[in-house]
Amino acid sequence: MKRQKVIVAVILAAWLASGLYIVRGNERGVVRRCGKAVADADGRPRLVGSGLHFDLPWPFSTVDRVNLHEIRTVTLGAGATDEVSDSAFLREFEPTDRSQVLTGDRNILHVKVDIQYRIAADGVGDFLFATISPERRLLQLAEAALTELVTRAGVDAVHTYGRAALQRELGGRLLADVTRHRLGIEIESVAIDDVRPPIRVKAAFLDVNDARADREKFIQSALASEQQAQERSRGEARRLMDEAETYRDQEMSAARASAESFERIVAQLRSESDRSGEAYPTVRQRALQRRYYEDLQQILSTVSSKVVLETGRQVDVTIVREPGK
Repeated sequence: MKRQKVIVAVILAAWLASGLYIVRGNERGVVRRCGKAVADADGRPRLVGSGLHFDLPWPFSTVDRVNLHEIRTVTLGAGATDEVSDSAFLREFEPTDRSQVLTGDRNILHVKVDIQYRIAADGVGDFLFATISPERRLLQLAEAALTELVTRAGVDAVHTYGRAALQRELGGRLLADVTRHRLGIEIESVAIDDVRPPIRVKAAFLDVNDARADREKFIQSALASEQQAQERSRGEARRLMDEAETYRDQEMSAARASAESFERIVAQLRSESDRSGEAYPTVRQRALQRRYYEDLQQILSTVSSKVVLETGRQVDVTIVREPGK
């Protein structure tokens, strides 16, 4: 009888000990009593910190442990392979491996998307209880968003120059979808890891890419030539403008100097007229004659031979220059 009591006591102690649970330092615990999560005053599941805790023994309570700092990664599509092996040919089809999408211009592409996420601190209840498999639901939302976005775009936008824009739109779409569907997760990053055409048309895609690269090279070469021609034209225009401005400044300086000299001469003539009491025209005429004689004297002083002509008679003067002089 005593032995039976000991056995019952041991079993009871073991059963009560099943209420003990440990939460590690990087985890948080959510206790469910009779299948219902223990909630805080605001109605959200209460998060239990790290350490040793006790609650009702099994099966009245269970503990779900979640790591709020762990970055998890899911992949949509496996991408296209360059070779098809015998083992992969008859493999079982899995929806998560679907990578083929149809673009808006009726082209097929294999797209691989990597999504990184973590459990939101305020969404633990949604992550644990709102959806059976939040990760699978996330993949479904990503597939739906990717299909819709690719269908609205062309093959060139998805395969070549529009991948960054498609990645941004897909990330924004998933951020809104996970909130609306209450998945309890936060999207850290969305990366389009690979975009490839089907194997049978890969060569055609490569030819198109080569042609596009050649076109860009020719366009850049033409733009460079155009820029060089424009620079030469601007340089020539600047040179002509500089020469014109220099010539204008020289002519204006010469004209200004001549005007100032003329004004000084007129002022001297007027001063002489006032000092001598003679009329200004008389003084001006005498000054012109004096200037004429001075110029004539300067000219005659440079002439080696002089010819004196008698006035009042018509004279025929012919100047003949000898060859070589």
